[in-house]
Amino acid sequence: MDPPKHDRIKALFQRAFTPKAIAQHEPAIREITDRVMKGLEGRETCDLVTEVAQPVVARVIGSFMGLDPEDDRPWAESINTLLGFGDPDLNPKGLEQLVAEDIPPMYEKCMKLVADRRANPTEDMLSVLVFAEIDGDSLTDDEIFAGFVLLMAAGNDSTKATYTSTMKVLMENPDQRRLLIDDPSLVPSAVEEALRMFPAFAHFRRTATRDTVLAGQQIKRGDKVALWYPSSNRDEDVYEDPHRFDVTRNPEHQAFGAGGRHFCLGTALARLELKILVEETVRRFPNMTLAGEPTWVLSQFSSQLKTLPVRLHG
Repeated sequence: MDPPKHDRIKALFQRAFTPKAIAQHEPAIREITDRVMKGLEGRETCDLVTEVAQPVVARVIGSFMGLDPEDDRPWAESINTLLGFGDPDLNPKGLEQLVAEDIPPMYEKCMKLVADRRANPTEDMLSVLVFAEIDGDSLTDDEIFAGFVLLMAAGNDSTKATYTSTMKVLMENPDQRRLLIDDPSLVPSAVEEALRMFPAFAHFRRTATRDTVLAGQQIKRGDKVALWYPSSNRDEDVYEDPHRFDVTRNPEHQAFGAGGRHFCLGTALARLELKILVEETVRRFPNMTLAGEPTWVLSQFSSQLKTLPVRLHG
């Protein structure tokens, strides 16, 4: 979406997603994480994707959107199917059938929530969408649905993807994990390094608004330009030894975009969730090891693990 509508809609959410506002949610996010990880007590193995990452991130974004906890799993499964449309396990139907069969029920479920908010306003993000006014006009039901799905998709998939990739690389590099165990203050730096190396989404696209030349390549107004984050985040001219995971690097990166009006709305929330998840996993399970071969979502867009089986105590 372009200005001016983009800027006005984004401004509706911005206040709730500032670092100061997000910091107020830290106790709740820690409580959610603690509850999920306590559920692993007495277990020898688990899958970090489905049994840790998914329930934590689904409850966090669900609480922001005002969903009941029992709705977390159904919405997460719908979002996983939507974003993993190229993966035969997540979506065996194919894209056309997905759009025809799965989107209408999602829309109906969302509209039931919208009707409830109109009758019983709350303070959650869905209510913000329902009662938003842009130049005196309310958002249409289609716009509300689009905003709802966007926030649910970003809240579910992005943090889950980077967290599980982080834990995989830490198990593969025990020297780096030992640094975090010995000095937990390095966790935020490790999070930034993980975001650099394992951005949740591989690319977005922009349309050139004027003729220009980039690195000797002529780009015409109207050309479609792909922003390929795994490449930019491993640029040899920017990062020394870019394919090495280094928890002390604390790099700048483009996992959340490159700044400007389309910079990720949920940056502060993602960083806080990742910090807590990595911190708590390393602290509780310092000897965690892989218990099988991880599998990846088959997708051009989503860069995330589908399964990550682990032995919790080595």
